[in-house]
Amino acid sequence: MNGKKYRAIRRGIISINFLLFVCLANEAMPFETAKERTMSDTQTASGARDFDFLLGRWRVQNKFLKARLKGSNEWLTFEASLEVRSIIGGLGNVDQYKATLFGKPLEGTTLRVFNPQTKKWSLYWVDNWSATLQPPLVGEFKNGVGEFFTDDEYEGKKIKVRFIWSEIAGNHARWEQAFSEDGGKVWETNWIMEFSKI
Repeated sequence: MNGKKYRAIRRGIISINFLLFVCLANEAMPFETAKERTMSDTQTASGARDFDFLLGRWRVQNKFLKARLKGSNEWLTFEASLEVRSIIGGLGNVDQYKATLFGKPLEGTTLRVFNPQTKKWSLYWVDNWSATLQPPLVGEFKNGVGEFFTDDEYEGKKIKVRFIWSEIAGNHARWEQAFSEDGGKVWETNWIMEFSKI
């Protein structure tokens, strides 16, 4: 078996396991707010609470670039919902995102996991369109802004992907996704979400 086939099979197995985990988590875990979480002082100081702001239910206003890496300036706007739950004793969370895009239902899930050793977060995304677990974006928060990066492919091109979390204040937050074809020198933002807490 060549390396490409092995990686494809491995990603498929990981995706299935992840989807099973998410289903079990959503069914079995009660809704938990930031105030109800228990965590050691060490974990709190290290960055493990950086995503506490996201716990709960949100209304999401989306701006979605219709064509990526093609010089497009045409944006689609739509509304979505998001619900986020804490897991594994506060060292992670899992969300459920629901929207309609291009006339089709879009349901996605992000698993976020904090590593106490590296002080980094890993963010894993999967949705009902591809049913494939995407490569994790890894990063951290500094001065109230979270930046997360990974290497991926888009339409046969090797790219870098970046998430930015910013404008985190009370009942509002902002998320952006961007792609780069030149190793991170130039970024094209292709998806923006404005979050309002319900």
